[in-house]
Amino acid sequence: MHPLLAAFDPSSYVALGLLVCLFAGMISMEKRQRLAQRRIERKLDALMKQLNLEPPNPLSPEVQKLTREPGQKIAAIKLHREQTGLSLVEAKTEVEECGG
Repeated sequence: MHPLLAAFDPSSYVALGLLVCLFAGMISMEKRQRLAQRRIERKLDALMKQLNLEPPNPLSPEVQKLTREPGQKIAAIKLHREQTGLSLVEAKTEVEECGG
């Protein structure tokens, strides 16, 4: 047996196995929550379309103003991230979809 592995007693292996199972369960639960959120968002989008409702613009007036100015897209994304706490990818997607 490898000397490093010999340093652990059997209860350490059990604890390590339990930790691996715990993390795997947490990852699985997170994936299920994201899928459920996407289903809810699709249903809301379908309802809004059925009722002929426009979704609210998630961009603040300041960000909207920056999106209309040539060459200010990066500044708009940066400001939107600061205001909302979104990741770079999420903020960029919202600015591109809602701001043009």
